[in-house]
Amino acid sequence: MAIVGQKPAPSRVDGFWVKQLGAKEVQEVKMKDQPITPKDVETLAQWGRTLMEAAQPAAEQRQKLQKQIEAERAALNKLEAAWAALSDEERKAVLSLGSDPAHAETVRYLCEQGFDGRKTAQASAAVRRYLEGLHTLAPAEVSRIMDLLRLYPLGVVAFPPPRPKTDPVKNSVQVIQEIH
Repeated sequence: MAIVGQKPAPSRVDGFWVKQLGAKEVQEVKMKDQPITPKDVETLAQWGRTLMEAAQPAAEQRQKLQKQIEAERAALNKLEAAWAALSDEERKAVLSLGSDPAHAETVRYLCEQGFDGRKTAQASAAVRRYLEGLHTLAPAEVSRIMDLLRLYPLGVVAFPPPRPKTDPVKNSVQVIQEIH
């Protein structure tokens, strides 16, 4: 309507295609398009200083909390390093059992029976019942034993003796002779 120079009648304003602006909206649009004056800059800068003064106590508290967070992170990093060192010590102690002559018979027997992670997991319920039936261990100790059996299966602790090396050609000839 503005193109042809007509003012739309209030009855034809649907709010979607045609919207009629009041004096207040027209004034707001005119104010937004005005250039920024030195007084605007000065007033806005003063308002910024007021905001800074109002936010200063929170900023100081935030700085204190940031220092506390950094100190606690450093302490946590030290604890995590100590935890990792203990885990390494535990792993070394457990791995040393595989070559300890005092445990050679047990390790040999379990290797011969094929106790790897899978077979140990299959036997875990029976082992738990056996340990609980002894009535000499606390439930926490039984749980710890079960966790250690899961974490350190025999294949990790002790390596089965290597199979004897064979010559592939001799092995192939032997297989062919067995077939005929």
